[in-house]
Amino acid sequence: EGDRPAGVFVHHQPTPVGAAWIDKVGMRAAERLWARIGKLPSVRFIAFGHVHQRFRQQVEGVECLACPSTAANSLPATARFTAGETTPMARWFELNETGFRSGYLAA
Repeated sequence: EGDRPAGVFVHHQPTPVGAAWIDKVGMRAAERLWARIGKLPSVRFIAFGHVHQRFRQQVEGVECLACPSTAANSLPATARFTAGETTPMARWFELNETGFRSGYLAA
């Protein structure tokens, strides 16, 4: 609604996360999502799962936030899945009138 902050939740990552094993299965046609997001200045973040690791990066002024797996997580920037993160893990979100906060919950 108007200028109220908004977030977008998707399954596959709309941007590379720097881990070869999972970057090859990112969102198909991510450029279509980014074109739409570019027309919605209220979007503050895009949250996604599927990468089995912590990830946060700003792309085109939008925070890209991976939601780690509640089953098994990998170390970041690896060529193949490499267990090492505390598991299970999840990301939480708190949305309000001025924006959002986000963090992790670990077992």
